[in-house]
Amino acid sequence: MNKKIFNNINKIVTLILLIVSILTVIPVEVAQGVLKNRSYSNNIYNKELELSKNVSFSGVYDSYSWNFNIDKRTNIKDIKTSMVFEVTDVLEKNIGSYLTFLVNGTEFYSKKIESNNGQNQTIELKLPLELLKDGFNEIKVEGYLRLTDMPCTDDLNTANWLVLKKESKVNITQTNMIPENLISELTYPLVNMGGYEITKIVIPDSYTDGELTSALKMQGLIAREGGRGQIIKAENGKALEKSNIAYIGRIDAMPEILKKGIGGFEDLNNQAYINIANSPVGATGQEKILYILSENDKELICAVKFLMNKELVSQVNKSSVYINSKMDLNDKIKEPQKTFTFKELGYNQKTVEGLFRNEMAINYSLPQNRQLSVGDTININFRYSENLDFDRSLFTVFINDIPVASKKLEKEKANEDNLLITVPEDVTNIFFIEIKFAFDLLLNDVNCEIRDQKQPWVFVRDDSTIQINNKELKQFYFDTYPAPFVSDWDMNETLFVLPDNLSSSELTALGNMSAYMEKQTKYNLGSLEAISSKNLENQHNDKNIVIYGTPDNNKLIKELNKNLWMQYNNEYTKFESNEKLTLMEDFSKTISTFQLDKSPYNSQKNMMVLTSPRADLLEKSLLFLSEDKEFYKLNGDGAVIDEHGNVRCFKYKEEVEAPSYDKIIKLSSSSKILLVVLLALVIFTISAILLYKKKYKIKVFRKNNKSK
Repeated sequence: MNKKIFNNINKIVTLILLIVSILTVIPVEVAQGVLKNRSYSNNIYNKELELSKNVSFSGVYDSYSWNFNIDKRTNIKDIKTSMVFEVTDVLEKNIGSYLTFLVNGTEFYSKKIESNNGQNQTIELKLPLELLKDGFNEIKVEGYLRLTDMPCTDDLNTANWLVLKKESKVNITQTNMIPENLISELTYPLVNMGGYEITKIVIPDSYTDGELTSALKMQGLIAREGGRGQIIKAENGKALEKSNIAYIGRIDAMPEILKKGIGGFEDLNNQAYINIANSPVGATGQEKILYILSENDKELICAVKFLMNKELVSQVNKSSVYINSKMDLNDKIKEPQKTFTFKELGYNQKTVEGLFRNEMAINYSLPQNRQLSVGDTININFRYSENLDFDRSLFTVFINDIPVASKKLEKEKANEDNLLITVPEDVTNIFFIEIKFAFDLLLNDVNCEIRDQKQPWVFVRDDSTIQINNKELKQFYFDTYPAPFVSDWDMNETLFVLPDNLSSSELTALGNMSAYMEKQTKYNLGSLEAISSKNLENQHNDKNIVIYGTPDNNKLIKELNKNLWMQYNNEYTKFESNEKLTLMEDFSKTISTFQLDKSPYNSQKNMMVLTSPRADLLEKSLLFLSEDKEFYKLNGDGAVIDEHGNVRCFKYKEEVEAPSYDKIIKLSSSSKILLVVLLALVIFTISAILLYKKKYKIKVFRKNNKSK
């Protein structure tokens, strides 16, 4: 019996060991298999992220956090940070002041700092790769600055400061994973991990309107994913060896050299064919080519619309797919929300710690056709430590650096407090919102004893909310561009009316302008079309239109001249002076003008006219609608740009004040209740007066009758 039991135990132990060994081996083999299948490019890429603004530290303790993203498809070789700073000249050497650096909450370097006669200093560091993770990472700089050895007084001394300079940067050195030829991985090779290289978008030399429309939409797709595209004609498609390529168009118009990368396919008169393959002209064998082929403009446009639908694209785990206009290609859009929790905006619950002023901020962008309005609310739920000096501790809220509310902290509410803010009128008419929370945390007897900087704290809950009524704009200026051509994160029935035969450089410039618009989109339901002016009939009557060209190469310019604020002379060789600007003879021939106005073809639509007597100057002027640093020079609804890039902006349209009923609708709930109460009192008072008068008249009448 004992022998039998012993044998059974041996069998059980053997079985357990076998199971354990299988469970141990399987994960290792899977992990190794994944690693073996992941191959990376030999090309080394450097990604540089600048701080872009000066950041000030004040008091003994202060800090700043800086986020950057690591894509899981990269192989990080090295990450360096270069922190440039200037510090007060009155630091106390004998006590010691320090900067400490953290990655994702873990300290990895500290350095003692000293004054340097007002000169910038630089600390260069390598970040420990083992502390990094896929996705968002945080670098934090903590400062400890001392002017004296007196307890706490350094926090109150305005001479105790340090400035992190905007030249500070993080430099990421990496190689990129070589993607497989799968439609589901499409944007990865075309975007090429943050736009280190430009994807060449090739269209036929004698392109159709549909081919140009598709190319503009394709460049917009690449731009909104963070990459860069360049539209060129096939005749300029010779130097493609070091680029990813997207060919869009008819098969017979494709350069012969690109045909080598594609096999057979079905009839393309009523459908489009999408295929991703290794580039037949690639220099390293790692470049990709995307073919979007059709003989039918409508089907070609639908193919790009499919590529803009992330959900559909993610389901195609093969190298090619056929698309047609009968398919449901639309993005599924949720109903616009009016109320968002901080968590839904990407901000988790947050704790701020330390004496004196502590700040945190959240950012939110509205579509640029909508603005923050009176009556919108911010509802903040928070709690805080009970050891504060409640006579002096304060919570202040700023919207875009304008103070909108303050609240004194109270001991009775320390475990659960709330601040409800109604947006005032002087911070409305903005679509980018930075909400900054400033906590002034003071302790009793703070001036006479040293305290741990982490003792007082405030905890902001992520169920706090922002409620926005989504006020829609009725008038548009360059301050709100790309609205009205982009509306609610989608293209808004926009038609480009263009010269008949654009050069590659003009296509590139127009593509960059279109991509700048489309970077503000998230969906694929809206319409963006391009049409040559020779093909224009009445397609522009029900569209928002962008008219580009000279009087010689776009017939619509001459037709619209009477509607322009800066009109051409009778010969269309120069602009004439108007009430805003007097022009010299030579100057009037060497400028471009931009005009953003209502469409004369449809009062419910808008137009932007971009024109110049010289095509070369007009092409250069598109830079102001393509890059942030140039676009920010535009304001108003009219602009004049000279050949040296100097900009003069004007406002021709007067802003129309919202009607009274519209103002009432935008009032906060409490204001509406007060208004109703006041109206009720007015009505009651008037009614009482009328009743009194009626009763008085009756009495007088009866008295008179009796006297008779």
